[in-house]
Amino acid sequence: MANPVDIEEPREIVIRSKKYPEERLANLLDGALRFIFPIFNPASARFLIRLPIFEMRRILQKHPYLAVVHITNRCNGNCLHCVYKVGLRETRREPTIDEWEAFFLELYRQGVRAVNLWGGEPTLRMDVLRLAARIFPLLLTITNGTNRIGEWFKGRIFLSIDGPPEVNDYLRGKGAFERAIRHYQGDKRVIINSVVTHETLPFIDEIPDIAKELGVLGVVYNVECFRKGDNSRFLTPEEYEKIEEKLLKLSELPNVYMSKPLIRKMMHPENRNNRKCYYGSSVLHYQSDFTPRHCYSDYVQCGQCRVIPAGAGNPILAGIRSTKVIRMYLP
Repeated sequence: MANPVDIEEPREIVIRSKKYPEERLANLLDGALRFIFPIFNPASARFLIRLPIFEMRRILQKHPYLAVVHITNRCNGNCLHCVYKVGLRETRREPTIDEWEAFFLELYRQGVRAVNLWGGEPTLRMDVLRLAARIFPLLLTITNGTNRIGEWFKGRIFLSIDGPPEVNDYLRGKGAFERAIRHYQGDKRVIINSVVTHETLPFIDEIPDIAKELGVLGVVYNVECFRKGDNSRFLTPEEYEKIEEKLLKLSELPNVYMSKPLIRKMMHPENRNNRKCYYGSSVLHYQSDFTPRHCYSDYVQCGQCRVIPAGAGNPILAGIRSTKVIRMYLP
């Protein structure tokens, strides 16, 4: 069983008076975009209308517009199935907010417009989250729910809940389920991110109902990845078959934001050309001290990777195949 969660307060949020390019663009466009794209927030709509241009620049000029940035290596949890456990033992320097501003503005200058903010636990650097929310039109983050992200964050929040309370807390620590529910009840920015493991497989059918009761937008599933050199938690081929069967059926529910093609591709890494994986080759990845990193994790083998980005691939093609996938990324 995971150790109890050690609650750590997020850093003080720094408010800066200057205006960033996206904020100036928002003043010009957001009023009209509320009418043109009523189901998306204006920031997401600003990203969506430019997405074909971003993708063309990526193809012709090799300019990625997506980045995954780990904004802290610290975490206030100790989850049994965490793929980053090895990395979380590493001590990394925590950049100042001024350094983060310079780093984010350089990414923006290079053409990055969508950023996935990870940890550790990202809400331990609430100041960095708030800064990024002013610089980039599209943000995604994933949290264990121990801290609430304010309404100033207009991006997608993936909330880690892996099963009913007793199962979730076995993996994530005592009280983790209750805190997540308390902080994000009724929050439509939120999609539950549920990790399928040995322990959670019998309960994955319950997650859509948990999402309804919580009042959040819906659910997505990722399958536990395994750390290099550690086969202690490997799932069996029979379990993978069962997971795929269940996910394909669950994808028919309106609040499960996964398509059947995405699930099939995600569940069969042996059928993917991992050297040309969109998430690995066309997305920038950075550690919390700004050093580049390898894809989803330095600690995971590509042949064992069964996560949504590997299945979704190119966001434009994924969106054409299923509007659910676009809705998953765009709040």
